[in-house]
Parts: sequence; structure tokens; C-alpha cells
Amino acid sequence: MGWAVSKSGIVVHRIMIEFRAKLDHLDGRELMLKWSVLRRYSAFEKLIQDLNAAGLRQLPSLPPTSWFRVHPKTRQQQLGTLLNQLLVVPGVLSTCASRKFLNLTNEMASLLPGGSNRSGAKKRVRSSRDYNRS
Repeated sequence: MGWAVSKSGIVVHRIMIEFRAKLDHLDGRELMLKWSVLRRYSAFEKLIQDLNAAGLRQLPSLPPTSWFRVHPKTRQQQLGTLLNQLLVVPGVLSTCASRKFLNLTNEMASLLPGGSNRSGAKKRVRSSRDYNRS
């Protein structure tokens, strides 16, 4: 878990995503959705660009790029934080760009904020650091 580096030096980060939703139609029982996505830094750049193009504002900034290689563990933590910040911006999860980025199915998307059959969803992106503490 964490990240992978190809022979050509490309780093791909594994970001864990976790949603908890209290479902009214299930007598208020809580549902937990967990999955991970593998993304390069450039995919995060594209997501921010697409969200800006969709008219969303007040978006968090990407972690700065550097002339020197940033350690993948540090970059993964930064990208996890960025994703946490993005997920609480109103309207982000209703965009095709974010749903594609997060690999959301229609069933999963219906349970998230903006869906018709849930209330009180809590969302959190977990990094591999969180799993090492468990």
C-alpha cells in the first residue's frame, strides 16, 4: 500500500477513501464505503483544472511542485489532505470529473452527499499511515 514507482521513475499514489453514511431508509443504520484509487500527481492537477472549469471556486491548492523529488510518502500525505479538503467543497461530488477521479459507481454516488437516499454522510480519505497505526 502507499505508492509505486515504475522503472521510468513515475510515481503513482494509492489514496484510501472512506465514507460513512447514516441511511434513513435503513432505519438510521450506518454504512461504510471504503476503496482506494491509484493516481499520479498530474491526475490531481487535471481534477483541479476540471473543477475550476466546472465553475467551482474556493478549491484548495495543490501541494507545490519542486525541482527536487519529493519523497513519495510525503507527497501521498499531501495529496490525501488535498482530497479531504476537496470533498467538503459544496458541489465537488456532483461533477463528472470528481466521480471519475474517485471511481464512483452510480450506486456509490447515490449514497454520498447530494444523493437522494442518505443523510449525515461523513467523509475521510485515509492514507497508508492511518492503516499502519491500526
